[in-house]
Amino acid sequence: MRTWPRITALILGTTLFISNCKDAYSPQNNKIWLQKQTTETPKDYLGPAYANLLVEIDYDTTTPPNTDTLNTYKEEILARIQPKNITFRTDKIMPFGPETLTIDDLEQQEKITRDEYTGAGTLTLHVYWLTKNIGTTYAGFQYTPSSIALFNMQQENEYTLSILLHETGHIIGLVNKGTQQQTEHTADMIHCATPNCVMQKVINSKRTYCQNCIEDIIAAGGR
Repeated sequence: MRTWPRITALILGTTLFISNCKDAYSPQNNKIWLQKQTTETPKDYLGPAYANLLVEIDYDTTTPPNTDTLNTYKEEILARIQPKNITFRTDKIMPFGPETLTIDDLEQQEKITRDEYTGAGTLTLHVYWLTKNIGTTYAGFQYTPSSIALFNMQQENEYTLSILLHETGHIIGLVNKGTQQQTEHTADMIHCATPNCVMQKVINSKRTYCQNCIEDIIAAGGR
């Protein structure tokens, strides 16, 4: 069975999302990363090696993700990465696994439902958009170098975009996940200390990367 590093989880509160990360993960100290079967790295998402980014979203909600949410997400990410085109593929899937999912549930189901993989000039990002949860209150999780999951998505709210951007921030290596910090701005091992940054451990509905994170992105080949 394929095992991936557990990277990020966000806990839903009444007005905030509080991040609770399982592991102090980095590509340098995690042997599992060296054995991965995919080749995506943060620099692939930031740099010019790929002309296109295809975001595959498998959702089990009644309706697909809101178009306005995806368009705003696209604008935010296009402002930071070198690939000049972002397209979305949204596929309806049936709910899977027990009421409380595990990382193994996500990994095994991805083998069945994921259709798009990186190649031929197109980089891919796989997103599960799920009504179920992992643990009891987690709202988001990065579980492979190119896969994230959002939980409890029965209805979108003002935090949905922040969760999506936060998890994508880990995909592109922000805050000790493979993209080097130009100025130290770490609150804990994997989150930003800058107020109102979407990469904070505690985030609100303000959905932007701070200047420190942007400088890290630029230094790694992004914009």
